[in-house]
Amino acid sequence: MTQERKTGLTKKGQAKRDAILAASRQCFERMGYSKTSMDDIARTCGIKKPSLFYYYPTKEILFYESFSRIWEENIAALIETARQKAPVPTRIQDYIRSSVLYYGSVVQQFGTSPSVLLQTEAEFEAIFQPQVEGLILSFYGSVLEEGLETGVFTGLDLDRTVDLIGRVERTFRLDAFKRAAAGGQDEVDFNRLADDTVFVVERLLQNKS
Repeated sequence: MTQERKTGLTKKGQAKRDAILAASRQCFERMGYSKTSMDDIARTCGIKKPSLFYYYPTKEILFYESFSRIWEENIAALIETARQKAPVPTRIQDYIRSSVLYYGSVVQQFGTSPSVLLQTEAEFEAIFQPQVEGLILSFYGSVLEEGLETGVFTGLDLDRTVDLIGRVERTFRLDAFKRAAAGGQDEVDFNRLADDTVFVVERLLQNKS
């Protein structure tokens, strides 16, 4: 599921933008975020730097655009897997675990440090939220609604619970980035992040069943 972003560009301009994005992914995956320069990206794409800066003024913008695109391209598959394979009571938790670990695999693929994740979190959310968060929250709502209809959950305020789960995910992710960066760690412990998030969401839903 990849939604078209409205950029105001012509088809040719959008094709150039997409080519730059693909080149940046190659560079980030090959050299890591910190060691990749705009010169590397321009050279890989076969364009001059002024043209690169016209479409993407900074490496940071290229990073979180690339990161969010990869996430967006795979989020629907993660949701569908949880919807088909997990029973209703644990469907949301199964999705959260798989999505957190997938997020971690992309971070590792890009060679991204905790400090960079922390620095770009706000920008990532600005791109990520309008494109994908609605899909995720809709999935949570459909699971909870099915649970209410079948008696798996009772006494649950659907909208409030969906909002709380989303806030727990975002808060825990940001906290994990902060702790890793403050501790000078090279990597975020995404296994612990998944465990902690699932633990809290399980308790939240148990209180409503």
